[in-house]
Amino acid sequence: MEVLNKFKNKKEGRRPVETNKRGEKIRIAPFRELSVQLANKYVKKDVINRIDRGIKTVGGVDIDIPGTTGGIKMLFFTARNVYEYFAALITYAMFTLVVFLYGMMAGASPAGPLLIGFALIVFAVQRYRKPLKEFKAKFEAALPAFIDTMIQGLAIDMPVEQVIEYIARTDNSIIAPFIRDLYNNLMSGMSLERALEEVAEKTLSPDFERIARLLSFRSETTSEMIRGLEQTRDTIETRLETQILAKANNMENAVILPIMAGYVLPYLVVILYPLLTDLIRFFSSTAF
Repeated sequence: MEVLNKFKNKKEGRRPVETNKRGEKIRIAPFRELSVQLANKYVKKDVINRIDRGIKTVGGVDIDIPGTTGGIKMLFFTARNVYEYFAALITYAMFTLVVFLYGMMAGASPAGPLLIGFALIVFAVQRYRKPLKEFKAKFEAALPAFIDTMIQGLAIDMPVEQVIEYIARTDNSIIAPFIRDLYNNLMSGMSLERALEEVAEKTLSPDFERIARLLSFRSETTSEMIRGLEQTRDTIETRLETQILAKANNMENAVILPIMAGYVLPYLVVILYPLLTDLIRFFSSTAF
């Protein structure tokens, strides 16, 4: 049916209807061809690949993460890859330019259009960066529990594939969709090393990539694999503890100013004001 709709739209000269993984219609920004040309010409390939992978993971384009719709929503448009993301940015920039020129011809101040355009572009950038940051934080926080389960399974001589199957069937954390994807790849006949490599790239996590390399080394003994996993887990937990302590210290500094402004300063004013008044009267009477 989807192929027939695309053929019909092409025959009638219309753009094919775009849908997300839920089957809902989505609006893709124009200038996609322009964004491809500009990105390939002016943006480094590794940057393009990194942003593209981030959009596909955070938006749930090729991984079934709960709460995702198959792309990131950017106000009027949805981006499913890096080129559609750049196309939205170009569209907002073009809109700003048109409004700016129209305002100039009408004698209006250019500040308004520029501020609107700047706000649109900042909003579009944040629609990618904020979910990406939140995803990475949640994924890293869930990794120690995943590693513990792997260690427990390997400790009782379960094969790596069997431990992966157990986690895929029982885990409900943010890591679960990736492990289910890994298990499905294994069931389709893909080698363990190749399946781990593909899924590790989707996780956007250097720690999971390290875990994937450990699990794919068939030359290692089980005890060596467990030791490597334990070291990785300890490193992650230490980093998480450091981050928590840093946030706590920053929170203390952020709380000091409101306390000073709301409690300490008024208290000092109440105490010092009569004293200062008396001192002023004393020196005034002494001078005369």
